[in-house]
Amino acid sequence: MPPKIPVPGDYEISLERGFLPQLLPLKRLPDRYYSPWEEIMKNLPGLISQKNLRYQVERLPLLSTFKLRSREEWQRAYVCLTFIANGYIWGGDRPIQTVPSSIAIPLFDVCKQLNTPPIATYTSLCLWNYGLSRPDQDTYLPDNLVSINTFTGAQDEEWFYLISVAIERRAAPTIPLMLRAISHAYTENIEGLTICLSEFTSHIEDLCQLLERMYERCDPNIFYNNIRRFFLGSKAMEQFGLNGKLYYDCRTAKRVRSFHGASNAQSPLIQFFDVVLGIDHSPMEPAKGLHGGYLQQSRLYMSGPHRRFIEDVAKIAVIKDYVQALPNIYDLQDAYCRCRNALRVLRDKHLQMAHRYIVVPSKQAISTESVISSLRGSGDTDFLPFLKQIRDETVLYQIPASDRSHDPVVQSSATFVADWIVQMPIETH
Repeated sequence: MPPKIPVPGDYEISLERGFLPQLLPLKRLPDRYYSPWEEIMKNLPGLISQKNLRYQVERLPLLSTFKLRSREEWQRAYVCLTFIANGYIWGGDRPIQTVPSSIAIPLFDVCKQLNTPPIATYTSLCLWNYGLSRPDQDTYLPDNLVSINTFTGAQDEEWFYLISVAIERRAAPTIPLMLRAISHAYTENIEGLTICLSEFTSHIEDLCQLLERMYERCDPNIFYNNIRRFFLGSKAMEQFGLNGKLYYDCRTAKRVRSFHGASNAQSPLIQFFDVVLGIDHSPMEPAKGLHGGYLQQSRLYMSGPHRRFIEDVAKIAVIKDYVQALPNIYDLQDAYCRCRNALRVLRDKHLQMAHRYIVVPSKQAISTESVISSLRGSGDTDFLPFLKQIRDETVLYQIPASDRSHDPVVQSSATFVADWIVQMPIETH
């Protein structure tokens, strides 16, 4: 008997908008009690550029969370407090290691409610931080999106977030599609599964084109020099004197935490793709200075319902096993291979983008400190080896042995996979 397929609505996932909220995120908390937070958010870029944010935060009153009513208000509070916290930590000449009680105490209350970590995450920067410039048009192209808040006020930062928001919205149909594909695998509906996989490939190819729009309005040098530091966590930041830890002043005691920075690895959508296709990412080797199980750790930075969804889908995802058990079903094999190849292309574009936005600007950095920090992603990983491994594992799939060696479609797919296992040169323009 097939297992129960997770229902997206049970995990705060919308059939129309995917992992984006069903309702548009709040631009401001409605209760005037929270005006001190919202005034800082309104003026955040200016406070940071004038190096006045820390002064203002240290004079904030300690506000309770008891006036937060709806889920949307809790989410808005999380956006406010994590933006202020990361701005406070990284908004000076040197980072500050202790988050003051005016932020730390309500932030921990909010995180307990939402099951999220007390640090800026992909969720607070992207998923819960956008609106529509033309609300009458439910068009989720980046051109019709706006970020509610940024650290710098730069178009480049806003565009960086909005490309991710657009991808999340564009990919929303893949969630019910691939849950249906899992169901087809359990009921042995070969035709239905093949159709689902083919549709999924088309969706991923569409996302590849959307990702490339990043270059339109996000300058690599501006991103590297002005924006990227606000995404950092505390891990592997010893060169800045953080010793890997953050201290949250909760008055009765200081809570000590250690966090990775915000990164796209925290997107539940990207992890959903891996889970449904059965793509295994082995822990990276500590001997090479890489963080083992980084993708698994990244789930801890998602909201609680989204994290549970990924975990529950992983328990029932059998598409890969089912395909491998049917080596002579040529159309099914080819459809599955094309899915993984399309996802490989998406990852390769991400790898090239990381190279252009981090490696190339780092070579132009003047200070030794900048050069040292440049070799890590915002999630505090040695990102190039990490991304290369993730890309290569996406295509490490062997078509089961059969009498298909003469089949031209299979020969093409097998050659395509083999070609991409070989390391592809990275663009440097």
